Amino acid sequence: MEAGALHYAIKPVCSRCDRDDATTFNAIGLWFYFKRRGWDGNLRNACCRFWCRKCGAAIGCRVRPKKLDLVRETDGDKFMAIPDERLWKAEFGRWRG
Repeated sequence: MEAGALHYAIKPVCSRCDRDDATTFNAIGLWFYFKRRGWDGNLRNACCRFWCRKCGAAIGCRVRPKKLDLVRETDGDKFMAIPDERLWKAEFGRWRG
């Protein structure tokens, strides 16, 4: 939630290959995706929901990232469905307190 409000994107860093060309995700869409599934959106806990496709294809099992980095939003971010404006503004208002 906070990453989206501050216009950051989420970038998983693979624990095996540390590739620099990893996919970045739009933070608002990712927050909404986690919220719809009832998952914890905390970055430390969210690591278990990601894996490296490149390493997974090479060794045949999921390789989890060692961390999730916050990077500036770009046009190349993987865009996920975002919530309607009413829901986003209500959640943003609760965050701001």
